[in-house]
Amino acid sequence: MFGYQFGGVINYQSNSLLALQAELNFTKKGGGFHTYEYTNFSAEFIGGYTETQLTYIEIPLTAQLIFLKKFRLEAGPQISFLINDQTTYRDEEVDVELNVLDFGLTGGLTYSFGEHFFLQARYTYGLSEVYSERDRYKNSVVLLSLGYLF
Repeated sequence: MFGYQFGGVINYQSNSLLALQAELNFTKKGGGFHTYEYTNFSAEFIGGYTETQLTYIEIPLTAQLIFLKKFRLEAGPQISFLINDQTTYRDEEVDVELNVLDFGLTGGLTYSFGEHFFLQARYTYGLSEVYSERDRYKNSVVLLSLGYLF
């Protein structure tokens, strides 16, 4: 599933090799999975497709290693606050219990070009379960970003 993200960045560069970056992002993400169930002790399966769309306010904090003046290798923790969700099962909206907080780890590579622009590729892995009553479902997101630094 494709989503989107926008937000703000504060970057503090302590020397020519190291920097810290804090962000405040509005992120839309989600995913889906198929479910299967037995019916009345028969060999017949019924099931459907469940899709969940999630909206978070995310706060990643990354340490950055600067190399070749234009590249930054970054990694750090992230906390996300669920602000909206929508889950459908068999194309009908259903009410499910979701965890409001998502703790995760993020890392990636940033390339700076021009005086103010950057291109970033990042992977974020959620450490918390998405659903309160189900396990094995965690956020796992690949982000591609284009940004402008003032």
